Amino acid sequence: MLARRQTFVFFAILIGGERTLNADRQRTPMYLELYRRSRLITEGIVLSIALLVPYVMSHASSQDADALVQQLSGLPAEIQIGGFSQLCNPAPAQCPPRPLPLGEAKRKNIYDQLFALKKEGVDALARALASRDVSLRRNAVLALGVLSGGWWKANGSKINISESLPALTIALQDPDSRTRALAAQAIGNIGAGAAQAVPALVKLLASDDEGLRSSACIGLGGIGPPARDALPALRVALADPSLDVRRFAQSAMSSIGERPSQ
Repeated sequence: MLARRQTFVFFAILIGGERTLNADRQRTPMYLELYRRSRLITEGIVLSIALLVPYVMSHASSQDADALVQQLSGLPAEIQIGGFSQLCNPAPAQCPPRPLPLGEAKRKNIYDQLFALKKEGVDALARALASRDVSLRRNAVLALGVLSGGWWKANGSKINISESLPALTIALQDPDSRTRALAAQAIGNIGAGAAQAVPALVKLLASDDEGLRSSACIGLGGIGPPARDALPALRVALADPSLDVRRFAQSAMSSIGERPSQ
């Protein structure tokens, strides 16, 4: 009978609080002790829930971002803009925006959501660089470069992808050359904070792939003065058989702070 009464007291406290048991508190010290312990338990439950909610929300947000990034798989690993010229009648009326191709409309929707997610979106894209799906890796690194480049939004705003630098540096060794090239360019968008990637970018300058050599120059130019250790390799690149590589090497040297000799 006593155990049943204690159970009633405990749940009455949880539901009604102190006022529910005014009479019991007057009758015996046992109820005062039960009340004290019950309040401690209740406060502990409330505190645990309060601490757990941010974790659950963060975990759910990460899952949402990962699911969003997965949708990039299968898209071309380049932005397909299409033609620019069109006639509008009557002139000089402003032309209505061209409808995007289906794939690019999908890309824009995903990019806009990732941009809004900011850090969660960047983290999800960085995780995707370890995927076995080469299309996903290509598109993840392309998204990192685009969203941090300052041209995706009309106002020039961009997201900070600095925390993806370790994953991007590893991607410079990806078996897929397109992923390596896009990773080099994305690293350049990080700027001076990506100085630790300079040795890996210098290695790309010795690649047989012209696109990789050009991308390495772009990445080094984006890093700027902290990439001074790359200057000897860039001077060699000034004699590259590719005109594009030579131009990108000149631009990189200027960004680093050395004016190439004519």
